[in-house]
Amino acid sequence: MFTPSCRWLFVLVALTFATACRPYRLPSPTAPPQPKATTSTGDNGGVAPVTALKGQRNSYDKNGLLKKKKYERRRIKRKVGQRMLFGRPLPFQ
Repeated sequence: MFTPSCRWLFVLVALTFATACRPYRLPSPTAPPQPKATTSTGDNGGVAPVTALKGQRNSYDKNGLLKKKKYERRRIKRKVGQRMLFGRPLPFQ
């Protein structure tokens, strides 16, 4: 059906289109929130000073260690003893 040279060409074209058809999304970087300038009807010409937003503060426990969120504290627990599958012990650990 295909000659050997045509077969290689078909494989090359198929690989090219297979990799080109994959969706590629540009990452959308998010910058830190910028403070909003508010206007007031004061004596300063209608422009209020820009106030900076407060950042996230670290919280510490009574021992002075940095508290971590729940998902960061999770650890993989090692199973002790023989493995069981459907109530039957497996022949390996």
